[in-house]
Amino acid sequence: MSKNKSADENIKRLMKEKGWTLTKKEDHLYFFEGVQGNIIVKSDIWKKNYTIFRFPDGI
Repeated sequence: MSKNKSADENIKRLMKEKGWTLTKKEDHLYFFEGVQGNIIVKSDIWKKNYTIFRFPDGI
């Protein structure tokens, strides 16, 4: 888990609402599975208090 547990919970909840299921987490990578296939979402910590999530195009 990242240091920011709140960000972890928020991305899991958001993706679940959109129909994606978290299958695995490694460091700053979140692996999701859904109807559209599998995706990887990358997170970056910015200035200790912010987490930026990078989604694949089209998601």
